[in-house]
Amino acid sequence: MQQYLPTLGLILILGGACNEAPPATEQPPPASEPQGQAQAFLLRQPHDYDPDTDKLITGKYQPLTSYEVPANLKPHGFWLKFEGPTWESDRIGYRAYLDSRHRYDIFGKRTTALVLDTVDLDYHKINDWGADILKVGNTLGMGSPAIYYRDSLYTWENYTAKRLEMVETKGECAVFRYYIDGLRFTDQEMDVTLEMSIAAGESQTRNRIEVRRSTLDHPIFAAGIVAHLPTRLDTTFLGQKMVATFGAQSYHEERLGMAVWADTSQAGEVLTGTPQGSHVLTLRPQNQ
Repeated sequence: MQQYLPTLGLILILGGACNEAPPATEQPPPASEPQGQAQAFLLRQPHDYDPDTDKLITGKYQPLTSYEVPANLKPHGFWLKFEGPTWESDRIGYRAYLDSRHRYDIFGKRTTALVLDTVDLDYHKINDWGADILKVGNTLGMGSPAIYYRDSLYTWENYTAKRLEMVETKGECAVFRYYIDGLRFTDQEMDVTLEMSIAAGESQTRNRIEVRRSTLDHPIFAAGIVAHLPTRLDTTFLGQKMVATFGAQSYHEERLGMAVWADTSQAGEVLTGTPQGSHVLTLRPQNQ
């Protein structure tokens, strides 16, 4: 039985990405496979997007370095490979839904090679390289962001404009950024920059959020993991507050460990029983 241990750290002030030395892997990859690599990509079909034909595949997927997300981008289409940006290290892979859902999903890997840009779309079954291993639905999936306001959670579904920029697509670390303007929740809104990165040899994704404009003086963010298991671990160690789960909770009912964490200076309360069906950690920017 496979065991997958993805994690996702949340940092709320924009800074340099992948600036910590990655830990050594338990078993180094074979010499014939790339070592010390991570990648991120956004691939599109070789025709203009049309919501009426978003499941049409006419040719080889092509890379995008930046993309203004159309307001009519539909979920569950094939125009974007894996429905949005995809990033991986030699240990794990992730994808984000680029449409208004803005949720994160996990690929469990059975190889240390960087393969997600080359594999087929039958990723829900277990292949030689691995599989999509998380059922996300309407939950926060694996570390998806939200805003906590007046005792309610608001996911990043409503906004005026969203742009994605691929910053570093391959190397010791991979980096991409979202620029979201007019992110709305009730009568409030903000403009944010979200930078996401993964380093070779690591399983976690680093998230850094910069609030460029806000109608709130002290916004509170949140991130969560899907509550497939009723119990969780809440702990604090080495100045970090963590919410984690482990057990038979993967898409294929195999054991899977997930966690979100943040520096104790930014971590807030842990929420239970949310409508999003998630274990949630609230987060405050450093300057609050």
